[in-house]
Amino acid sequence: MEWPVVSGDYKVKNSENPIAVVTLSSEIDLDDVAIIGPLKTENIGIEKVIANVISNPNIRYLIVCGQEVQGHKPGITFKALYENGIDAKGKIIDAEGAIPYIENIPREAVERFCRQIEFLDMVNVIDEDKINESVKKCTEKNPGPFDEPPYLIEEKKEILKVERKIPKRVEEELSIEGVYERVMLYAFLKNYEHEWFKGFFQGMVLSLILLSALYGWLL
Repeated sequence: MEWPVVSGDYKVKNSENPIAVVTLSSEIDLDDVAIIGPLKTENIGIEKVIANVISNPNIRYLIVCGQEVQGHKPGITFKALYENGIDAKGKIIDAEGAIPYIENIPREAVERFCRQIEFLDMVNVIDEDKINESVKKCTEKNPGPFDEPPYLIEEKKEILKVERKIPKRVEEELSIEGVYERVMLYAFLKNYEHEWFKGFFQGMVLSLILLSALYGWLL
């Protein structure tokens, strides 16, 4: 079986290593791990990590480190999934992310993930020495491969693949991050427009008052 089973922005180091590392929005590179890469979204991004982890029983630890992604908050959302699971609608229970829904993989896959790995919360930790220290501790206490066969999400695999069938620039604009940035820009401009109009209106009223006073004084 070719692994990882789902494409993404990651580096494969050693598929027999017991440690997977998510670096959130930070650029961190470690050697003594199975796989390492960023995580920008609290839904599809998490689904991809789960799909790749449960398809490799050698992975027994997931270290989530690096600077948290504001708005999406995939780091603390991932922790909520590990601790609380998902509800009947696929919503990650008690998650703080903007759209914390698991829709492309079954509940059984989420449960398998939580059984297979130990979650290490190092959100907002960017010191590579500290992260490497955690990697070393996990390596030393590695319990060996998980005692269940690889869990392959075959029927959902195509949904999770990243296909570049449209220009990259357009894809970026249609991504969750792109939409979020444009919403924030729109909100800023509307606020600026509102403040400008309010200031202009106040200036006009003050000018009329001063002109009226001056006119009365001249009479």
